[in-house]
Amino acid sequence: MRAAMMVKPGDTVTAEVVDGELRIYSRAVVLAQIAAEAAKFKAAHPGVSLVDELIADRREEARKELEEANAWRKAHGLPPFEPE
Repeated sequence: MRAAMMVKPGDTVTAEVVDGELRIYSRAVVLAQIAAEAAKFKAAHPGVSLVDELIADRREEARKELEEANAWRKAHGLPPFEPE
């Protein structure tokens, strides 16, 4: 099986069960799948920076968390956190 997957003892593999079937992927296969998905996304969304999208998502999530934390602090008579 290792020879067919081109993995050596100690190499990292990923396993998942899909519809009752055990699937084992080599690191190279997983990286190729990720690269293919990224290429497909780039082709469908020209000019969109995935990095910028991720940063914007993280900032929005941090803003929401700060808002929730400050609402809790206010309800408990504590001063609000200041945004960084």
